[in-house]
Amino acid sequence: CGAGDRYVMAFEIFGPPEECGVRFTMQFAESTDLLRWRRIENCAYSKERYTACPALRFL
Repeated sequence: CGAGDRYVMAFEIFGPPEECGVRFTMQFAESTDLLRWRRIENCAYSKERYTACPALRFL
């Protein structure tokens, strides 16, 4: 999804427990060229419950 001068991607992880909490937690990454991605640290949704199938939409 475009976000100003960068792109943001959501993806799900299922481990390790210290990073995801409950399995299938959404994490986020950013890129300026759509080729090289950097995970956004401390940005997860939600470690407390199941949150599979991430989607970002530009409105």
